[in-house]
Amino acid sequence: RRSMNGQRRGPSRPSMRDVAAAAGVSQQTVSRVVNNSDAVRKKTVAKVLKAMAEVDYSPNVAARSLRSGRTSAIGVLATDLSRTGELRTVQAIVDATRRSEFAVILDRLEPADDLVGAYRDAMKRMAGRVDGFIIEGLELDHPDELEVPPGIPIVMAGPPCRRFATVGCDQVCGVRAAVNYLVALGHRTVHLVSGPDCSRQAAVRRQAWQECLEANGCEIPDVVNGDWTTSSGRDAAHYLEAAGATAVLASNDEMAAGVIIGLLDMGVRVPEDMSVMGFDDVLGNAVWPTMTTVRQDFTAIGQCLSAELLAQLQGAPRKSVMVPAPLVVRASTAPPRH
Repeated sequence: RRSMNGQRRGPSRPSMRDVAAAAGVSQQTVSRVVNNSDAVRKKTVAKVLKAMAEVDYSPNVAARSLRSGRTSAIGVLATDLSRTGELRTVQAIVDATRRSEFAVILDRLEPADDLVGAYRDAMKRMAGRVDGFIIEGLELDHPDELEVPPGIPIVMAGPPCRRFATVGCDQVCGVRAAVNYLVALGHRTVHLVSGPDCSRQAAVRRQAWQECLEANGCEIPDVVNGDWTTSSGRDAAHYLEAAGATAVLASNDEMAAGVIIGLLDMGVRVPEDMSVMGFDDVLGNAVWPTMTTVRQDFTAIGQCLSAELLAQLQGAPRKSVMVPAPLVVRASTAPPRH
């Protein structure tokens, strides 16, 4: 084929007209199928999809975006992809969204004292390129203060807040189950290796730990602060051994693994001399002894975040979801020696 100026053109792209001819339907029906309309019977949809594959037709997403005002993309804002939980959640969001017509645009925020401002700036950068945002807002102290582009749906990972739909892990129930289990084994109290003071998640778990000990009439020991890393848990082991601890809850599995390593280095047996428990269940079967922990289902959280945002983009009202955090008992906990 040649253009009007005589230059040879490449082969033309298959059009809706080609799909309609192959399927034996109207172009309007093909358009409805491409735009996911509910007005087409399933049998006809299957026929059109088969014809699209046969003629190798792919919708012109850019043109459709101009007509509809939609970009067919969602923005995912994360803060620390070096953390196992956040990385697994983002992976689940991508996997779940892949089954829809939407693409995922990921932006990682640099650590900042003004996290609210960092999220605001990131959303400004992505404005016009996405139809909605999923925010890993786990460490936002004041999520209601977040400035968002008008008319853009937002779903946030974290505990419920007033302005946005949220999906979070039931951390409080998970911590209570952990502390109650250790007390029921016969431990007089439970020591805590907490995350850093600046962490909202660490604060939630620390408060639940203290309230549960108070409810059980237990002494509340001093908190050992870590930084989520295995090395900080290993450092905490020396204090815990000197303090005579018999049961320890660490605020994540990495620190719990560090505690176990540090104790074993000192000749302290787990669980015979000290029970150790983690939170997240990302290393439960990867250490020895296998670790009792609270399971945070990052895959379910990511899937729920994606489903909630896609539902809002279809006009559904926003809602909040709390994913259960069950206790998983393994070999690192036992009754205390008397």
